[in-house]
Amino acid sequence: MDKLIYFITFFIYQGYYAGLAIIISLGLTSLSRFYSIPLRILTLIAMTYVISKNYRRLFSKRNKGVMFIVVIFWILYFLKIIYHVNMGYSLFRPSGLEYMFYAIAFCVFPFFTYASIDFSKYKMTILNSMIFSGFVFGLVCLYLYKDVLSMGVGRISNLKYIDQNASDTLNPLALSYGGVLTLVLCLYKLIYIPLKGWSEKIYIYITIGLSLVLFFLGASRGSMIALVLSAGLFLYFGSFKVRTRALLAIIVSLPILIYGAVLSGSNIFSRLEETVESGNVGRGELWEDAWNEFALHPFLGNRIEVGFYPHNMFLETLMSTGIVGFVLLIIILFKGYKKIWFKSKKDVAYLIPFIIANQAISQHIVTGALYFSILVFFSMGLAFGEGD
Repeated sequence: MDKLIYFITFFIYQGYYAGLAIIISLGLTSLSRFYSIPLRILTLIAMTYVISKNYRRLFSKRNKGVMFIVVIFWILYFLKIIYHVNMGYSLFRPSGLEYMFYAIAFCVFPFFTYASIDFSKYKMTILNSMIFSGFVFGLVCLYLYKDVLSMGVGRISNLKYIDQNASDTLNPLALSYGGVLTLVLCLYKLIYIPLKGWSEKIYIYITIGLSLVLFFLGASRGSMIALVLSAGLFLYFGSFKVRTRALLAIIVSLPILIYGAVLSGSNIFSRLEETVESGNVGRGELWEDAWNEFALHPFLGNRIEVGFYPHNMFLETLMSTGIVGFVLLIIILFKGYKKIWFKSKKDVAYLIPFIIANQAISQHIVTGALYFSILVFFSMGLAFGEGD
């Protein structure tokens, strides 16, 4: 079971993107589904096995209420997909069936998989797999995009404006959010867990370096929010000695972040400054369209897309499932955060799902679609994972 959890966790986020980056670099973007779908089917089979072996935990008295709410939420969402398709509304990319498949593979099954296991038993397996997937993702991207670092493009997506012959690149958001997540998990390990010798320390520091490369290449403002929230967790939880260590780590990290951004030509800080000055993250029209769709159909919502998904999980939920779906989602998140918060006071291992949850919310308030909100439901599954 331990190896299976490691495998699923590796490909649940950054391991998946590492393979996708290679495919895109080979100019095979149009064939990426032949990588994504088989991999998701394989992980679905693995997750089904894990759930089948641990399903009794899902129906414990403490959790069966929220499990019911999760089921109702996704049934409502799937019904709205069917409604959307049957009404002849257009979809931005996937078909209705693909929408369902990705929601099941990225959200539903990860939630029930991790909610069905004993987190305290598998916490190090999950942490180590997440860090290793970030290490592999960082190595792949460093190899593929190493020349970009010296070009001063500001953000990897700007490469096409400088070099018209440049090949496609991975979405910069995947790099930025993946880099920050790995960075924070590495800092968590340095602060809270005694490392086993110099080899592990070197591995963690190399992974931090690779994570910074991803962060600078991606240059996402949302990932900065995740970084700040995680810093707050380190300063709040743990003993005085641990919090002092966390404070020192933050103080040391700030000049490294600034110097690294200047050296790599990343425009992360200029993008932040522009956002603060204008109060606009470039999503205004999308958000307005989503809100107007909700205002017309407030109870159960209407379309799951209005020409595009709105790049905000909460507005997307309101737009597609109305107040009913929104309340169900808020209950899931509230109960999940509540569990993580109180468990973290007793055991700092629960900062792992806390970190992932903060990363997820920071990401999905400014980008991404609901059916791709894997970190949200992954972290919530971890929150409800109970021991025997």
